[in-house]
Amino acid sequence: MAIRLPITTTMGHVSRAILFQQMPYIYFGLGRTSPWEGETYAAEHEGLNEDGSEFSAPLPSVEAKELDELIGLKRVDTKALVVPDDEGTVVYRDRTWRKISAEEAIQLGAHWVYIEASIYYDELPARAYRQIGVHSMVKLADGVPENKSVLLPEDIVHQGILEVLDQRKVVTRNEDSRDTFSMIIEF
Repeated sequence: MAIRLPITTTMGHVSRAILFQQMPYIYFGLGRTSPWEGETYAAEHEGLNEDGSEFSAPLPSVEAKELDELIGLKRVDTKALVVPDDEGTVVYRDRTWRKISAEEAIQLGAHWVYIEASIYYDELPARAYRQIGVHSMVKLADGVPENKSVLLPEDIVHQGILEVLDQRKVVTRNEDSRDTFSMIIEF
């Protein structure tokens, strides 16, 4: 006889989205400074390396627990529950979203959270990166203020929970620009 496990209801997903949105410290992280190459990668991807026009970064693993070669973390500036809406003001990946309250999220069964952070030129080292992560429950080193918005590797004892991981072709941050990162996470 097969064992049937219980399910998470839509309201359970809404609850998780609300709890995530209410967490005081969520961070975008940048990592992976070394290229996607080497014998294992080339064997798995038919000899392609990062310089090839047909190259695409390897898919992230659901088993990943931290970013490779962490450059740093930047606290999220904006967190909002959102719902798809043609009249909304948030645009993400060719879709329009509307910010809503927790009460509306419960009423509408909405389980998405929009997050955004800007990294200014002098906040993190201007280094090429290949991974973007979203982190919660970051463990800080002794003496680092809890509300510090930019964390370098030496400020961190543990990267916390890697909630989301994206891997991509190399992106180079310029020394004189501001980079804005945004994402909608579905719970």
